[in-house]
Amino acid sequence: MNFSGTVKLNPVGVFVLLGLTFIFFVYSFAGKKTNEREVNLKNVLIAAVNAAIKGGDEIKVFNTVDINKRSKGKTKEGANDFITDADVRSHCVMYYGLRYMFPFIKAGSALNLIISHFAITFVISEETPQSDVCEKYYQKLSLNADDANINALNDVYVPIDDITIWIDPLDATQEFTEQLREYVTTMVCVAVKGKPLIGVIHQPFSKQSITSWSWLGNGISNNLQQKNKVKVDTTNPKIIVSRSHSGEVKKIIKHAIPTAEVVTAGGAGYKILQLINGNVSAYIHMTAIKKWDICSGNAILNSVGGHLSTFSGKDINYADGNDSVIKNGILAALLNHEWFYQKLKSYVPT
Repeated sequence: MNFSGTVKLNPVGVFVLLGLTFIFFVYSFAGKKTNEREVNLKNVLIAAVNAAIKGGDEIKVFNTVDINKRSKGKTKEGANDFITDADVRSHCVMYYGLRYMFPFIKAGSALNLIISHFAITFVISEETPQSDVCEKYYQKLSLNADDANINALNDVYVPIDDITIWIDPLDATQEFTEQLREYVTTMVCVAVKGKPLIGVIHQPFSKQSITSWSWLGNGISNNLQQKNKVKVDTTNPKIIVSRSHSGEVKKIIKHAIPTAEVVTAGGAGYKILQLINGNVSAYIHMTAIKKWDICSGNAILNSVGGHLSTFSGKDINYADGNDSVIKNGILAALLNHEWFYQKLKSYVPT
C-alpha cells in the first residue's frame, strides 16, 4: 500500500471551512446570545445620512444620462409603477452600504464580506436588484459625520434584533421621469421595535442639496429647528395631496372641509417637508401607500411635534418588512391632527 501520494486541498473549501470555524468560535465563546447583540444608533444615523447623500449623488448622474424608464407593473389604481436606472444605482449604494456596514457579527475588515452573508437583513428597500447587479456600484459608507449636531449626540445602544431600516432610493420616480426633480428625495428611516426613531430625507436637486434628519428625543438638523412653532390655519387650510396617485381625495376634501385649498405635489418625502416647513396645513393620502414612502417623514414629524396616522386613527408599526402596504391612506399634520381627523374620518373606509 502506497501512503506517499499527495493530498490536494481545494482552496475555496479551506476558506469556507475556516470561515465556519471562526463563526462557531464566536458563537461558542463570545458570551452573548444572538438577540443580545447591540448596535450604536448614533452610528446608524451617521450611516443613514451618508447613505441618503450617496444615493442622491447616484441620481444626479442622470441629469445627462438616459434614465432607462420601464414599468414594474400597475398600481391598484391602474397607473404604471416606474423604475429607472437611477432608482437602481441609488438602491445599490444605499441598501448594500447599510447592510454591510452593520452585519450581525462584527469582525475585522478582512472577514466582513464572509460574515455579512450570515447577517440579519434588517434593511428593507423599495427596489430589489440583487448583489450581482449592484456589485459595480457598491460603496463603503463612512461613519464620520460632517454635521456638528450629530457629532454632539451621545452613543445609544439597542439590540440589533429591534431594528428595522426602511429606505426609498428615489422617491417621486414618476416626477423624476417628467423632469420635475424638485420633488425627488432619497430617504432612510430607522425604526426600533416598530417605532420610527430616526428619519433622513435628502433633496439632491435642491440648491444646497439639503439633508433633513431627526432622532426622536435626541436631536434634529439645523434646518428643522423651530418648525414646531409654525401656526396652522384651520379656517382656510391648505392641504397637500399626491399629483399622480390622488384617487378620490380632492372630492372628499371638498365635502369634508369646503374652505380648504388643495395643492398637489409629487413624492411623499417632499410633501412631508412642505408640511413641516409650514407651507401646508395637512398632508392627506387616500390610496395605498408603502411604508418606505412615509417612515422617514413620520420619524421627522414626530421629532418636531407633529403626528402621522392611518384613517383608523392608529400609529403605523414599522417592524414587519412583510407588511409594507398601508391600504387606506394616511393623514399627517404638524398641528391640529385631531381636528383634521375628525373632519375626514367618516369619509374614508377603514
